Amino acid sequence: MRLSILFIVACFISIQAKAQQVNADDSLSANKISASTQKGVKAERPYPVNFSHFGVTVPNLEKAVEFYTDVFGWYKISGPVKVKEKGNNKLSKVSRGLYGKGWDYFRFSHLATAGGIGFEIFEFSNNSTKRSTDSVFKTGFSHVAVQTPNVKQLLQRIQKYGGKQTSKIFHLTPGKDGYKLVYAEDPFGNKIEIYSHAYILQTENLGQ
Repeated sequence: MRLSILFIVACFISIQAKAQQVNADDSLSANKISASTQKGVKAERPYPVNFSHFGVTVPNLEKAVEFYTDVFGWYKISGPVKVKEKGNNKLSKVSRGLYGKGWDYFRFSHLATAGGIGFEIFEFSNNSTKRSTDSVFKTGFSHVAVQTPNVKQLLQRIQKYGGKQTSKIFHLTPGKDGYKLVYAEDPFGNKIEIYSHAYILQTENLGQ
């Protein structure tokens, strides 16, 4: 009986020792994998950051807010907020640091998409341009793109609120998923691209 008990105890101790060794090996392997993964990420690419918001300058803030809320259904978060160049509040101090001198004052409003991306609209007092000066042929951001399965319906709303369609509707993958895109403008000439499908679904051989 004693021999049986001693044998069982010995087996238990042996199993525990092996289990501890396996755990130690697994822990070491996990640490190696973690270190290797972290090293690989740092070496290959940084964490893919999110978009926070886009900014656009217009000659009429109220008209722009109405357009982007009524056409796209975006949420109005705040504004209009007026910022004076000679003000003593925090926004005035920050704005002087960002824009320098000579802007007198500006107003802005914050909107947000359903996905939480911000859209910031500015109206500067010294802005004399009534139409956008952006050009796809010059260095700089050229357009903002939105996605909807109802492309024609969105185009109708854009035209109803003073914007316009500037290209035909292109069928990128006819006969497959019906991927469509079209270019339009807001009432001030800022370019808007409309997609029917997610950006990541573009075909790899599209340019061939």
